[in-house]
Amino acid sequence: MQERQWWKEGCVYQIYPRSFFDSNGDGIGDLRGITEHLEYVKELGCDIIWLNPCYKSPNDDNGYDISDYRAIMDDFGTMEDFDRLLEKAHGLGIRIIMDLVVNHTSDEHEWFIESSSSRDNDRADWYIWRDEKNNWGACFGGSAWEWNEKRGQYYLHSFSKKQPDLNWENVRVREAVYDLMRYWGDKGIDGFRMDVITMISKDQRFPDGVMNGEYGDASPYTNNGPRIHEFLKEMNREAISRYDWLTVGEGAGARVEDTLSYTAPENRELNMIFSFEHMNYAKPACENNWDETPFTLPGYKQIYKKWQEGLDGRGWNTLYLENHDQVRSVSRYGNTSTEELWKKSAKALAVMYFLMQGTPYIYMGQELGMTNTLFADISEYRDIAARNDWNVMLSRGKSREDALRLLHATSRDNSRTPFCWNGGKNGGFSEAEPWIRMNQDYERINVEAEKNDPDSILNFYKKLIALRRSSDTLIYGSFRLLMEEDEDLFVYERTLDGEKYTVAVNMSENEREFSHAGRTVLSNYDDDSATSLRSWEAKVLKEDNMDFLTFGEILFDVFPDKATLGGAPLNVAGHMTRLGLNGAILSAVGSDELGERALKEISELGLTTEYISKLGYETGKALITLKGKNADYEFNDPCAWDNIPLVNLPEKVSLIYYGTLAQRNGTSAATLREVLKRVSSDHRFFDVNIRKHFYTDEIIREGIENATILKLNDEEEDIVLDALGIKTRGYRGLEELYRTYSLDLILLTKGKEGTMCYKDRWYRVPCAPVPVVDTVGAGDSLSAGFLATYIKTGNLEKALIIGSHIADYVVTQRGAIPVYDEELTNYLKNTGIL
Repeated sequence: MQERQWWKEGCVYQIYPRSFFDSNGDGIGDLRGITEHLEYVKELGCDIIWLNPCYKSPNDDNGYDISDYRAIMDDFGTMEDFDRLLEKAHGLGIRIIMDLVVNHTSDEHEWFIESSSSRDNDRADWYIWRDEKNNWGACFGGSAWEWNEKRGQYYLHSFSKKQPDLNWENVRVREAVYDLMRYWGDKGIDGFRMDVITMISKDQRFPDGVMNGEYGDASPYTNNGPRIHEFLKEMNREAISRYDWLTVGEGAGARVEDTLSYTAPENRELNMIFSFEHMNYAKPACENNWDETPFTLPGYKQIYKKWQEGLDGRGWNTLYLENHDQVRSVSRYGNTSTEELWKKSAKALAVMYFLMQGTPYIYMGQELGMTNTLFADISEYRDIAARNDWNVMLSRGKSREDALRLLHATSRDNSRTPFCWNGGKNGGFSEAEPWIRMNQDYERINVEAEKNDPDSILNFYKKLIALRRSSDTLIYGSFRLLMEEDEDLFVYERTLDGEKYTVAVNMSENEREFSHAGRTVLSNYDDDSATSLRSWEAKVLKEDNMDFLTFGEILFDVFPDKATLGGAPLNVAGHMTRLGLNGAILSAVGSDELGERALKEISELGLTTEYISKLGYETGKALITLKGKNADYEFNDPCAWDNIPLVNLPEKVSLIYYGTLAQRNGTSAATLREVLKRVSSDHRFFDVNIRKHFYTDEIIREGIENATILKLNDEEEDIVLDALGIKTRGYRGLEELYRTYSLDLILLTKGKEGTMCYKDRWYRVPCAPVPVVDTVGAGDSLSAGFLATYIKTGNLEKALIIGSHIADYVVTQRGAIPVYDEELTNYLKNTGIL
């Protein structure tokens, strides 16, 4: 398996500062706006932010022309604003990586101002100057050389003429770059995305390139140049190695073999490279080549296969479909012709790319399914590349209509329009007129609308991120492409240590036959078809060698002659009768009437009743009775813990979901803490059920330090690990917690099924109604509570559990059925359970 690293296991969310959120009403996004919305990134499930340039800049190329690397652009705020952003992000467990732009600077940078002033100044050779120019063309159009009157020479600019290329042959230039990197590292940032870093070494012969239109192709002499690895090794030695950083380079022209050289750990250069082969496939390449080539899925799949297999075990991939230089993926690859196809295809594309081997990147708005923007005229475009492309196309005879159509399909401005927070004025981005026009769909595609829609693209991304984070296989497992020549289906496997996931995506409107093994763990359809993939259907299937274990089986293992089961009383009684067990019954039901009925049923079955717990939520009254003990209490509000004298509580009490109950009545944190101390010290059991605003990190730490059993769900997992300072996630993070705090058992619930670490092994367990016969208990809280209490105390007579969840369902092969259902009773009798 690949060496574990936090940057492999994380998920990156890219923020374009100018377009994320405007906090001061000037129509431009800023750093304070990002700080205000960091919780959104956290809730999405991303733990790394890539921040596009926010340095001081005249903004010729939207911040990629930097005039001061140690100052913040006025549009975005101040350095104090950045410091607050970094501090809050780290407090939320989010890392920040910056954009490092050091192939070139702005022509307004002090280095260039001095260098261009004469041929004999202190920085005269900090840039690339020549008396004569070659035929190279710039990436943004026109010649790559610009005449400077003061020096009487040409300077090289691979991009805009306001972006002169630095001379990396000069050791003093390199030292200055490493120094500014250390400046940001000492501030506490977590790494760099390095803009066109593979272009910093140029062929010093500067030969003419092969003509491509009006100019020569410079890429063979500027991409992956002769000293590039020397420079990057030096950069690693002088800056990168001093910090725990994520480093990702923009790899213009990088092939698999190049990327291996950049990212192989033993080479000590970078962590990963942004490759472009999959993005350039079937896309107009630049203003010099507007021939549109067709997209075929087999050809597209072969690119992924090459990179996945080529880097497996040796380098590391980046996974992305969008960024600030690309169009919106659902407009390019999906189908936006109808609401249903837009939603299905956006989700399908997410599954397709996200679960390969590599670090996934999400560009802001991608998780909403944002589409390309319909700019009405060239005057609405802000990108220098789009404006240059427009002029070239018109000069070559393209009509205005054709030129606009091509810009709509290719312009970088498609991804740079403001992020949509709601359907109100300017999408909630700004009260002022935005710096660039809003996307036409902002009233429909926005955070507010999607956050409240369980079927939204946003909520699907949350599930997808959580799924990847939960599995080492989906992070580190090997990749195998299936059905390589199929023109509709993109299918691949991820495998590790006997566990296998199959990712199957129909990237067409055609329904296709598709049979599979394994169980569906994620799908963009509500129902599951075992024999086909419907239009834009995506599903993730899991096969593993993890044993399936019910809570009851563990109880029977611990107490073979006497066991107590949680859940609906009829199910418990029937299950115990079928197994020939005679044990204690503890039941939490919705009313006193149901409790009495449960007593009657249990009695009729001939089982011994040691005690019953009843909560009367319907009547607003609860009676807790511990049979045979002088511990009878009656109180009117089951949530009013302040009204219960703690010293008079039964000696052994475990309060399941006490946090939720306490919140309902506004119980003070101090009282809750006393309850927590008693619970954790008595039963060594901690049922997290956390609401972050109620439990402090200190309370969480105390509870787990005193516990040997921990129950939590995937949302609570993040809160607990953050509180304990554990940075890793998934099984690795839980195993670290398990070992560090000497826990006997961890139960992680995730909807219908959970996982449990018990006796140093991981098991799959049912947590909520699922079609599995013999599952004991319907509510995960009750089942886990009984399990924890009885394993740790070993004494049923001293155990009392108060449950806030009502176990009203029994699980059978027919699914979840209400407990007191005549049809269910008949079913249990007919199958021999009763």
